Parts: sequence; C-alpha cells; structure tokens
Amino acid sequence: MTFIADKYFQGGSPNSTTDRITGVADDSMYRTERYGAFKYEVPVTANGRYTITLHFAEIYLTSAGLRNFSVAIEGTTQLRDIDLFSLAGHDGAYSHTVENVQVNDKKVTIEMIAGVENPTLAGFAIYSADGQLDTTTPDPVPSGKKFVGNITTGGQVRSDFIQYWNQITPENEGKWGSVEGTRNQYNWGPLDRIYDYARQNKIPVKAHTFVWGAQAPSWISGLSAADQRAEIEQWIKDYCTRYPDTAMIDVVNEAVEGHAPARFAANAFGNDWITESFKLARKHCPNAELIYNDFNFLTWDTEAILTLIDRAVKSGYVDAIGLQAHSLYDPKVWTAQEIKDKLDLIHRRTGLPMYVSEYDIEAPDDQTQLRHMQTHFPIFYEHEQVKGVTLWGYIYGSTWRTGTGLIRNGQPRPALTWLMDYLKDKR
Repeated sequence: MTFIADKYFQGGSPNSTTDRITGVADDSMYRTERYGAFKYEVPVTANGRYTITLHFAEIYLTSAGLRNFSVAIEGTTQLRDIDLFSLAGHDGAYSHTVENVQVNDKKVTIEMIAGVENPTLAGFAIYSADGQLDTTTPDPVPSGKKFVGNITTGGQVRSDFIQYWNQITPENEGKWGSVEGTRNQYNWGPLDRIYDYARQNKIPVKAHTFVWGAQAPSWISGLSAADQRAEIEQWIKDYCTRYPDTAMIDVVNEAVEGHAPARFAANAFGNDWITESFKLARKHCPNAELIYNDFNFLTWDTEAILTLIDRAVKSGYVDAIGLQAHSLYDPKVWTAQEIKDKLDLIHRRTGLPMYVSEYDIEAPDDQTQLRHMQTHFPIFYEHEQVKGVTLWGYIYGSTWRTGTGLIRNGQPRPALTWLMDYLKDKR
C-alpha cells in the first residue's frame, strides 16, 4: 500500500518523531501525526459503502491517562475515549478498522473529538468497491473561465474573501524566508490555513514564490554551492509534498539584474539557474503550472526580461508568464492600446499563456482609481492569452502600496463596485 502526503484536512498541526515505532514492519507513516482540533473531508467519486482503517501512535506522551479522544466517521462516533498509551504504549502502532460506512455526499468525513489532551492521527486508508479517491484538483481557470483573485490580508484570509475573489495567492506566507527562517525548521501554519480555505471553497492557490533574491532565508547565502543546491531542492520538494494540489507556482521571481535575482541560486547552479530551478519544480510539482514572474514586464523592462528568460522558455519547463502590474500610471499613464501591444508582444515571443499576477492602483482618490481600473482591467480580462488576474490586496490601509485598497472604512470603493458589475456575467 502507498500512502500519499497529508491533505484534505481542516485544522490541526503536523508533528513527527525520529523514534522507531514498534508493532509494524514499515513505521514511516506512524512517525508522523496531525494533532489538535481537526477533521478530514476526503473526496470520493461515488456515494456508497466504504471501509476506513485509522492508524495511530502515541509519539508524545509516556504514560496512561494523559490523553483520550474520540473519532467520528460520517457523523457517527466509532471510537470513544481511546487512550493510545494504554492500547499500544509509547511509540507503538495501533490500527482500527470501521466497515460498511455509508457515504451520501461524495466525501468521507473523519472528525477527531477532543477529550483529555489533543486527538492525534498518524494516517488512514479508505477502501470501497463503490467508489475511489477523487483526485481531480481545482482548475487554474475554474469552470473554463478566467479567475480574478487576490491575496491574504495581514497574513489572514478574510471572511469576505470569497464574496469577491475566486483565486488566492499568499502575500508573504509562502515565501521561503517566511516558511523556513531557521534552517530545517518550517512554519507551515499560515499556508495550511490558506490551503484549507481554498479547498473548502474550491478555488485554486498560486504558490508565491520558490526562488527569489528577496525574502529568502538569510542562512542560504552562507552555504556552499552543493549545499545551496540541496537546500533549494529540499525546499521545493517539501512544499510540493505538503501541497500537491497547488494549481500554479511562481517558480522564479524577478531575476533581471536590478530587480531581485536569486544570487544564491546562481551560485548553486551557474548561469542557467533559472532553467535549473524550473527543472526542480517540474520534478517535484508535476501537476502545477510553472510561472516566471516579474515586474515592469508590461512597461519599461519587457525586452530585458524576454531576453533573460529566453533559454528557460525554450527548455519547455516554463508553462506561463506572470506579469506584475503595480505602476501602469506612474511616472506615465500607459494607454490601453500600449498595454494590449505589450501583451501581444510577450505572447508572440514566448508562445506562453499569461497571468496578470500583482495588479493594484495606487490612488487614494476614488475617481482616479476607478478611471485606471476601467482603462486597464478590460484589456487584461479580455485578452485571449491572459488566463487570470490576481489583485494585490483589497483592504484600504492594509495593502503593500498606499491607496491601493478597494474597500475603505468597510465600504467598496467605486472601482470595486465597477469591477464586480463588469464581472457579473463573465464568471
């Protein structure tokens, strides 16, 4: 039997041990756990009867009576007040099988119910003659249409997010320096919450970003080239193992000289570091759409970026182009025709689809923001080769650039009202 990486969960936290787990020939799964208040909703292809085997190990507590919890499957409690230490001891494997569970909503729901201490679960297996795991993942363009997405706000997904947006990108939570600020110590919690939200609402996530000269962990620059290569691959592998349903990934960000090239990657891989980074992403994230992302792509630096990435694009590992769109009006206002011409040029030169990846309008004045939105957004959305648009923040006062928010004092600004009206019949 082959187990896949942890997914389909809501809540809880991961933990692991290096201890040997007794009672099983292969203990690798039992060395890991999800603990806390959590549940799983596992998509299956058909309603019907399912058999579920739950796998446990007490990898933390060392005596009886310190932990007990219950487990419900499809709303019925199947294990009540179990004490793993009493059942199998410390670092001992324990399994329990529940047969003939009726599923009526194409989801097998496993809920961990706290008693004393946190519930814990090492893994589970689901069997059925009626259906199988539904491995379909959210399409980067839901229902065949273009998405209009946004980012987190202050590290959180706001409760009103899905009211406006149907794609999500972590603003800072997914950057390497945020996840692995200390070598080999990962902070997955903020990303877990983003992915949980996206799965619950069936919207795609774009990872941002794998290899970038800014907001990388400080410790990477002091390593040898061999160690840098190993750590870059480990980072990409660990991310993709944890989030195999990632729809899109900004693999390399801002590599042009004068932007923020990842010099540690250049030291690790040499002049062809962009292509090598994409090769690693394809190796470990075979189902994701791999994107090169950069700023001033639509304005001042189009030719410089196209020249830099030409080799990587021709390698076949780059799937799409990400076009940041922060300043289309300063120091000059780029006309709708100029932006369309740039989009046509970039597609003609690369042959690749495009995403407008970081769009905002820095305008405290409502009418100015509205005017720029009406000028540029239709060009993005109606271009045949643009697959989606991600705005860069929407709450006034909580965005990267001053004045870019679309909701001020709890009320939509005119640009947001216009945008929602524009999209009403297009989504």
